[in-house]
Amino acid sequence: MQRDYIEIENKSYRVEFNWNTTANFLDKEGLSLGQADDLGKLKAQQVTGLVYEGVCEGCRLDKIDFPYSKDEFGSMLQPGDVRDLLLIYAKHSSSKQLELKKK
Repeated sequence: MQRDYIEIENKSYRVEFNWNTTANFLDKEGLSLGQADDLGKLKAQQVTGLVYEGVCEGCRLDKIDFPYSKDEFGSMLQPGDVRDLLLIYAKHSSSKQLELKKK
């Protein structure tokens, strides 16, 4: 499986959008699941929170600490960076197939 990374200050950090990412984002933003169905309805700071959680989850899986706060992370992002991170979100959200088996 190919992994996705973002480079910050000459260091690569894994980006992972999974259920942990979604749950952490929703809890921290005080949103219900239905309120995040359409990314276009999120406020800009909420989008920052979503992509931040994606990087934090990638770091957790790689067993490293992400050394930046959400605000520090946001101050390093340009609009093109957010677009690229949202493309990774779309890829992760649509490509993962979970096969459930009945016993």
